[in-house]
Amino acid sequence: VCVQANMRPGSTVQWGWTGRTVQSFSESAWKNPGGGFGNPCTSWGYRVTDCGYGSDPDNCFRLLGDIVPVELTSFTATSNSLEVQLNWSTATELNNKGFEIERSTNQNDFVTIGFVNGHGTTTEQHDYSFTDRHLTNAEYYYRLKQIDYDGTFEYSDIVKIEITAPNEFSLEQNYPNPFNPSTKIRYSIPLSSNVTIKVFDILGKEIETLVNEEKPVGTYEINWYSKHLPSGVYFYQLMEGSFVETKKMVLMK
Repeated sequence: VCVQANMRPGSTVQWGWTGRTVQSFSESAWKNPGGGFGNPCTSWGYRVTDCGYGSDPDNCFRLLGDIVPVELTSFTATSNSLEVQLNWSTATELNNKGFEIERSTNQNDFVTIGFVNGHGTTTEQHDYSFTDRHLTNAEYYYRLKQIDYDGTFEYSDIVKIEITAPNEFSLEQNYPNPFNPSTKIRYSIPLSSNVTIKVFDILGKEIETLVNEEKPVGTYEINWYSKHLPSGVYFYQLMEGSFVETKKMVLMK
């Protein structure tokens, strides 16, 4: 930041600010001695070159400290089955090339598992996400390495999350219930299995097959849209080998 120095000619030349080449944390380097005016050519010789007045074109002062290239407002981790969903947001960005995503299982040895492009320079809020898949039961630590276009970088805080795989087959109650026109159904499987989920009406007639495929260990959620079905009671059923579980749901239109 540059300002016009306050000065007057004569034997007691007075200056309002130092030259910009001054590098000091001392308060006296950034204002007149003692907060007032004095003779700058006595003990304040680091001010304008040679204590001359009107001869230094660089009468400036600077803000000390690092410029934060990216203002990170949030960084969170959530788990879904054997996956981790990372979400983060920025308020502003300066020369932001992007983010390396790093993971560790001991909070010390981090490895890079992905990269998400940044938005360069912007004053608008931006939301980012990354999914880490095919994990096993363990504690995981994540951090972001924000990289500028010139190669400089900064690390985010570390977030921790624990992955726990389901230990039994289960079919949860749909939500919402009653519903109109759609509802969510969650289920868990403890081992890779061929899973089938079907919907039946109150008379036992099959309405729709929602899932019929091999699924790895995990917890899943599906959204069922009731299409043009009438209001009433319906049933949904999870089947895997000898395991069968059925739940009731109510459609109200």
